Amino acid sequence: MKELSTKATVIFTALSLIKATNEEGKVTSYQIEDFIVGTEEILEQEACSHIEQDVYDNITLEINIKSINTILASLVRRGLVIKTEPTSVTVDGVTRSLRKYYLK
Repeated sequence: MKELSTKATVIFTALSLIKATNEEGKVTSYQIEDFIVGTEEILEQEACSHIEQDVYDNITLEINIKSINTILASLVRRGLVIKTEPTSVTVDGVTRSLRKYYLK
């Protein structure tokens, strides 16, 4: 985990806490964003123990779907996360093709 950026470590830890550890537990980037913004539990994990509270607060304020998707793509390239084929999901009344992700 040392080689991951702070944001990547937060997202990787969030996937673990959401229990996105297999095909049945896969989640969208929107679910990851909601979890990161809505919990402090991430900082309690060993992998994130080096992250200071103010740094984490800044991440939760600045994080958006585009940055989450970019980081997830990087984690997929590194072989740490698996992505699914896109599926149609309605979000806020708009139908979108979203991928789901889970830990390898």
